This record gives sequence, C-alpha cells and structure tokens, in this order.
Amino acid sequence: MEEERDHYVLVPDASGQALLARTDTDAPTLPHVRGRPGAPGAVESVRRELGLESAYLRLARVLFDEGRKPIGSLHEFDAPSGAWSPPVGTSWSDLDRADVAALAPPELAGDVERWIAEQLGAPVPDARPSWSRPGWLAQASLWIRETATACGLRPTGDLEVVGHWPLSSVLRLETDGGKVFFKAVFPIFGHEPAVTAQLSARHPTLMPELLAIDKSRGWMLMRELQGTLIGDQDLSRWGEGLRAAASIHKAWIGRAAELLSLGVHDRTLQALERDLAAGFDAVELSSEDRLRLKASLPTFVRASAELGAGAVPETLVHGELHPWNVMATDEGVRIFDWSDSCVSHPFFDLLTYLERVDDEQSRGAVLNAYLEVWSDTAPMGELLALAACAHPLALMHHSISCSRILDAMEPADRWWFDGEPARLLLLAIERAEALSRSWDDH
Repeated sequence: MEEERDHYVLVPDASGQALLARTDTDAPTLPHVRGRPGAPGAVESVRRELGLESAYLRLARVLFDEGRKPIGSLHEFDAPSGAWSPPVGTSWSDLDRADVAALAPPELAGDVERWIAEQLGAPVPDARPSWSRPGWLAQASLWIRETATACGLRPTGDLEVVGHWPLSSVLRLETDGGKVFFKAVFPIFGHEPAVTAQLSARHPTLMPELLAIDKSRGWMLMRELQGTLIGDQDLSRWGEGLRAAASIHKAWIGRAAELLSLGVHDRTLQALERDLAAGFDAVELSSEDRLRLKASLPTFVRASAELGAGAVPETLVHGELHPWNVMATDEGVRIFDWSDSCVSHPFFDLLTYLERVDDEQSRGAVLNAYLEVWSDTAPMGELLALAACAHPLALMHHSISCSRILDAMEPADRWWFDGEPARLLLLAIERAEALSRSWDDH
C-alpha cells in the first residue's frame, strides 16, 4: 500500500479574488488532507474530506524530509462550481490580504506567491501545458465522451485522473464496453498519437487498441490494456518485453523518412555526434568532471563509429522502454507510452530496460533474450560488443533528452528533472571510461 502524505491545496473561488482557507486556526492556512501520492491521491482526498469536485490542474511542489523521503505536496485546482460551499472550518479568504508566511510551510511560499500573482492577473507562462489551465478538462471530457460514443461505447461513469504531470495527462472513463484511457501529451512529444496510430495498425498484437487520435491537440483514446505489467512479474518473463521491442525495431528498418514525416525526432548517431561537438556548457559540472568529459569525447566518437558500422542499423526507438511500459496479456505482450520515440540506434532501448534489473545474472539473461532476435545479423560476441558501445552513448542520449525537456518546460516545473542532465552525463562519462579501459585490455 502506498504511504500517505499531506496534500496542501490551492483552490480559487469563481472570481479569482479569493482562495479556500482553513479558518479554524489563528490565521488562515491552506487546507491540507491526507492521501496517497500524486494527482489521483489528491483528487480523491479533497473529494472525501472537503466534498470538493473541481478540475485538477497541477502538482506545484513536493516536500521532502531530511532523508529525501516525500512527505507532502502542493496541488492546484480549478475553481469549483457556484453550487459548492466551503465545508465547516474553511471559507473564502481574500487574496489581496493573504499572509503567505502563515498559509503554508516555508518551502511552499514561493509557489503560493506565484499562484496568487497569477490569480490576480500575472501572465501564465506560455510553456504551461494545456491540461494545467482552467477549462481544459471540460473540453477534453466532451471529446472523450463523444469519441467513445462514436466508437459504440456508452459512457457510464465520471472521468478519473490516472496521471497528471508536466509531460502528459492520463484520464480513465468507464463505459458499457469496458474502460477507455485518454492521453494528452506535451508539445515536444506531439508525435506520439500519430506514431501510436501507425504502430497499432501495423503491429496490432503488440500495441494497445487505439480508438481515435486528435493529432493537432496531441490527444488519443485507447481501450484498457488487460493484463499485468511485466515489471510486476517474475524476472524470467522480462525478456519477452525486449523481444517484442526487437521485432518492432526490425520492422521499421529503412523507414526513417516515414517516421520523420510523423514528427518523430531525429536522434540518429549523426545527430548525437553533432551534439557532442556542440558541447554541454548548459549542464552543471565540476571543473574536474568537465575535464573528464573532454578526455572521454574520443571514446564517445569511437563508440558511435563502431555502432554505426555494426550489423544492426538505426530504426524506430521507443526511447523510454522499461518493464512498466510493457503489459503482459494472455495473448503476449503489448508496449505502450511512445512519447520519447525517435529514429536512433535500437540498442539505446536496452539502457532504460536493463537498468531496472538489479541482479547481474538476470540482466545477462534479459540482454541475451533481446540480442537473440538479432542473431541473424551478426554473431553473439559482435552483438555484445555493439551493446557495450551503445551503453555510454545511450546515457548521453538521455542526458540530452532531459536537457531538451527542461528547456521546453515552464521554470516553475523544472524541479521535476532538476539535476537529471548532469546525473546522466556523469554516468555516461563513467561508462565511457570503463569502455575505454576494456578496449585497452584487449
């Protein structure tokens, strides 16, 4: 069972001139409720304890204890309907008289001040995703219900929040034909609906059943995947996910132009080498680590050259493949969440999958399950050598991905990926150093 935490909530009234506050204290404070983590936990907690039915907008901040364990969070909601009244112990408090120091813990003061300023007319950053803006849920709800109905599925329940963060919003709707799932994606990943549609058409047994997409808005609607996440099953089954991914990898070889026309990002080895040449000045590194990076650049270049000259060509890459993006069903496995899909080297998908395997022996078995699918292209020893070359390059690839995501996010949301580009870059350097030593030994 997920450990509960405190959810502090920011709720404006319809005028945007007042916020919901607890008034049974010496000074008005933000309401806070106990519940499981994340947006779903906050929604169900405020519904249960405050009787509040209001659109969820965003998670503004997470609070940690001294050991970096999450203990609380700050959530923003849209204004409730005029029929809703604050429960006993709470009331509307004027924003222009709000005492931020009294409203919430000091760690949340900056976010509360920003929120109050926005309610009083300060501009909302352009980079804020649409689902974190008032009014979006009503539009999405209408499209979901109308689309489900057009597909012969009569809605029978309310929309539920499944996941909601700066990069996507996932909602669930019960229908008379089973649950359907809706996903809206961040603009930088706007290609996902079109890619999912193509993959669903060409690999129907390996993908969720897609009902509809709205490419211009980055929306898609799918039937529920029945099964169990392969990451929650015994390690002996994890190789099935990589084998399925390999079959998709092989099917899209030589079709880069088609993929790029769908909006998939060009993350080829050639593009990676351009990024290497451009440097990583925006990533914070110590002077010592900066020197290590410079010293490792020849290793990255050689690894890229060997990988590019190898028997396994570039193709469609999932980009964030791991055992919890693979559903095991009675018929096999299905792979979902293609937000990070790109044209690159397929062995890059090994990194995010294998890093979840703690045991070295099991990791080797899972790796071999993937490489066996490529055994018609090269001997196993050669494939293992190419996988070793791919490892530091894949870490570099993901460091660049995180940097680009951060650049596309509004400043107030960048804490989600704070420090990730540097962490991944340092791991890439460490792996490149190890690869260089192994070359020297042979």
